Amino acid sequence: MSRLNLDVLCSVCSFITDVPDILAFSLTCSTLRPPAIRRRLGMRPVVITDAMSINTLHAFIFVDKAGRSPHIRAITIPQEAGPLLKGCPEDLLHRLLAILSAATCVRTLSLHLPSRSSSSLLAHPLIVPAVARLTGVEDLALVSSFERANALLRCIRSPLKVFRYGSLYDDLSALRNTSLIGSSMRLSSIRRRIAMRQEMDEEFTIEVANHLSDTLSDLELPQVCLPRQPFLRLHPGPFLAVRSFVLRCVTEPLRLDVLLHILPNLDSSLVVEALPLFYNSMRDWQRVETIQEANRFAQERHAWKKLDRVVASPLMLFALGLTCPIRRLTLDLSADENSPSESADAFARHALGSVLRDHAPAHLTIRGLRLPAGLEHLDDLFSTNNALAGMTHLVVNAEYNSVDDGGKLLWPEEALDTLLARIQYSSLTHVHIEITAIIREADPFSGSVYHGIRDLPLERLATQFQLAVPSLYHISVTSRGAVLQSDKELQEVWNLPPRLSLENISRS
Repeated sequence: MSRLNLDVLCSVCSFITDVPDILAFSLTCSTLRPPAIRRRLGMRPVVITDAMSINTLHAFIFVDKAGRSPHIRAITIPQEAGPLLKGCPEDLLHRLLAILSAATCVRTLSLHLPSRSSSSLLAHPLIVPAVARLTGVEDLALVSSFERANALLRCIRSPLKVFRYGSLYDDLSALRNTSLIGSSMRLSSIRRRIAMRQEMDEEFTIEVANHLSDTLSDLELPQVCLPRQPFLRLHPGPFLAVRSFVLRCVTEPLRLDVLLHILPNLDSSLVVEALPLFYNSMRDWQRVETIQEANRFAQERHAWKKLDRVVASPLMLFALGLTCPIRRLTLDLSADENSPSESADAFARHALGSVLRDHAPAHLTIRGLRLPAGLEHLDDLFSTNNALAGMTHLVVNAEYNSVDDGGKLLWPEEALDTLLARIQYSSLTHVHIEITAIIREADPFSGSVYHGIRDLPLERLATQFQLAVPSLYHISVTSRGAVLQSDKELQEVWNLPPRLSLENISRS
């Protein structure tokens, strides 16, 4: 092996994708160790979490700076590093700055910067200038205060292509993903966080270096939803190269005039991650209709030509009033589940029904379909003649939560039969169904629901889907969930792989 040409050995290294394999490869002989180390540095991000990781990484790099530092492609400094780096000596700061300075070829940087008032090493004023001096970063994920984000973006030298930003107070999306707590607890936490953000974000403006207007292609930001400042401000603008945009923690229907001005050439992805909207009366819904009319009027002057992928709640998509074609559409039903009055609920169902009438995507994903009550949404979605026209791919993520729903009885077979009745005679070629269940053991129907989800009659389902959807080429059904002894104490967790997967379904 040691007699092989070094270029050949390096080529062999470039095809190794697993860390244990590359480590074993490096131990084969001394000739292979340098190319293996270079390959390892470029395979995964270098993670800095505490003082030991800084000291170890500094010693590792500077034993052969010229041979190792140019091969670092990604650095991650996660949120948990902040508390672990409090009260550190000054020489540790110099080592961290030396690592950042030596990583001249880093392409991806994920960075958490605590506020200046923090005693963490990452709050030191020299950290931001050190990051700004890097010239090769293309993907930057930043969690920081607005002040420190602006300080970095105003003077950054790297030609960023991807920028993902999260405020220090922007952890609302995690609350919606906490599936083992009741919705009332979740919503009260969200309200408290929104109130805190309204106090902290009064002067929110993201200012970026001029050259980023021409290089940024992917942008991810939180929304600022204050009465005085209904949308974030980006300076300078517009951003002509941005093709994908993600807006998180949205609590109000968006107005497109600002988006169309800032991102005039958007054509890849638009993701609007909405928190549950708190609308109680027809007056609120009339305001949504007014926003939709304003958005449609704004698109008469300038509209996006097409969007490859859109992720939004039905209400948000209704308010946006998009007029361009959408190829892949994801509807998040969980953000529109809080309609306390009958009139508001009726309007929400009207908005849901109009979504597929106005947009006929080829790929549709339904996320957050609550069982069993949410089955009526399938009628709203597929009530129009053109709802399934041209659709080839359907993904349904259904959820059953006995903690929130009071332990109602659910027959999974009936739920699947309901879905099948709505999509029969369609032109679908691919269907994926995922059922997520949170089952409280004390509920009267817990045993029936548990066995019904885990023991689906796969052969009968296969026959039914074949007969109802002649064009079907692939179907998969999977389930995952947990059984609780109380509202929070876990007894069992399961995550089953696809249990029904049919490729090239034979026709009789």
